[in-house]
Order: sequence, then structure tokens, then C-alpha cells
Amino acid sequence: MVIDEILNPALENDMHDEGSEQEICQSVLAWIAAQEDSEKNGGDDLDEASEEKPSHFDALLAASTLQSFISDIHEPFACDLEGILAWFSHQIQLDESKSLKPTGILDYFGPRST
Repeated sequence: MVIDEILNPALENDMHDEGSEQEICQSVLAWIAAQEDSEKNGGDDLDEASEEKPSHFDALLAASTLQSFISDIHEPFACDLEGILAWFSHQIQLDESKSLKPTGILDYFGPRST
């Protein structure tokens, strides 16, 4: 193979005439409009929509599963991980309790009908 053929393959020199200049221009303008709409709407939300944040219960269940798995491992990293998981579980429960709305005793009783 000659070096000119390696640097400039024949397939790259072929011009594809699959559309008129007007069709190409319309396609480019449609792409630009789609990009601007995407930026106005906050970008591509497909990845965010498919990934929901796990609930507090799911997080505590995962921590409990890990704690039961490492309970029989007697290595320094397992001890460190047990401490971290215990702290994590405590923080999750604390965050959950902070997110509760305060209620009064009268909130549980409806208006008295006479």
C-alpha cells in the first residue's frame, strides 16, 4: 500500500450526495434548535429519570446486609467498615427523624360534630 493511500483513503474522498443543500441546512437548523431546547429544559434528563434515589429503608437494608456479611471477617478493614456502616445507619435514621413534621394531639381528632 502506498503512503498516499494510507493518509488519504479513497473512501474519504468520495462526496456523499444524499441530500440537497436545503435539506442539509434544515437538518443542521433542526439539530441546533434541539440543542437549544435541551439546554433550556436542563439538559438530557433520560439518565436522571431512570435513576431514582433509594428510600431510607433501602439504604438501611443495604447497610444491614453489609454488616451481616462482614461480621465474620476479622480484618482491620472489616472493623473500620462496621464502624462506618453503624455511623451511616445512625445518620440515615437521624435524617429521617428530622424530616418528620411535628404534630399535636389535636391533629388526630377531627372537629367535634354536635
